[in-house]
Amino acid sequence: MAFGGLFGTSASSSPVPQQPKFDSETVATILEIQTKVQEEFAIGTAKTLVDHATEQCFTKCLKAPYSVNSSGLAQDNNCVESCLAKYLRSWNEISKAYVGRLQQQPPN
Repeated sequence: MAFGGLFGTSASSSPVPQQPKFDSETVATILEIQTKVQEEFAIGTAKTLVDHATEQCFTKCLKAPYSVNSSGLAQDNNCVESCLAKYLRSWNEISKAYVGRLQQQPPN
């Protein structure tokens, strides 16, 4: 018994699905929708990044009671700026590694 028969059908008896034929207007619409979805995903990802970075850095850098003198405020600002810069550098490195791995995987 072939493996295909084990799962219900044999590989030789199943027809190869035909790719649907689209006219140029339909293809353009599909590409436009894909672009919009990608843009919305990118916006959502960026919003999540900013929200997490802000929450993490402000939690780390701003301790209650908040200082009102200028030297304390400058230290807090430097800490937040440094934290955000590190967070964004890390995000960029992780994103590059993730995209690299996705590009190395063969398509399914």
